[in-house]
Amino acid sequence: MSEDRLAYVKNRLDRIQVILNELNDLADKDHALTTDEQEIILNVKNNIAKYKEMANQLANEIDISDEDLERLYIFEKKIVQDASSEALTDGHISGDESDLLQKILDFFTEINEED
Repeated sequence: MSEDRLAYVKNRLDRIQVILNELNDLADKDHALTTDEQEIILNVKNNIAKYKEMANQLANEIDISDEDLERLYIFEKKIVQDASSEALTDGHISGDESDLLQKILDFFTEINEED
């Protein structure tokens, strides 16, 4: 059971790296990113760094509980919510910001559907 949970956490770490890479690629390719889009990406990157730290700590634990896995899931929702809040700081979500938020939401929806 504990090995399954460890595999789950390690899989999450691998998958979260995918969205981080995609955001980095987007930032590198699209030199026309607005300040608002850059702030959303920075917000997500910072939260992903915290998420990875939490998941790495869990991966080093002997026994990973249901509560530990729930904390990861809740933090994934926080990443999406914080990105949405960041997008709304100016009171308006542009089409590009909406696309970026949808990409982030789709990513987390996809990895949760796979479980």
